[in-house]
Amino acid sequence: MRITWALKQPARLVDPVPEARDFMHTALGDTLSEVLAWALPSAESQREGIALVLASTDFNGRIRCRPAACSSRPAC
Repeated sequence: MRITWALKQPARLVDPVPEARDFMHTALGDTLSEVLAWALPSAESQREGIALVLASTDFNGRIRCRPAACSSRPAC
């Protein structure tokens, strides 16, 4: 379900879809993992590249660990 959502949302939100590498660096900055940086160039299209970022644990872990969301989990 996360993959399907990640493939559909970018085109619904912005036109044109941003370049996947730029999006990855803007969204994740210094939290970007080597695994995602390695995998992104393998995407067959910009749409799939954006989906890789949105579906990644790098991106989803960042969303879950916002300070307001983690007030009861000091490990974040």
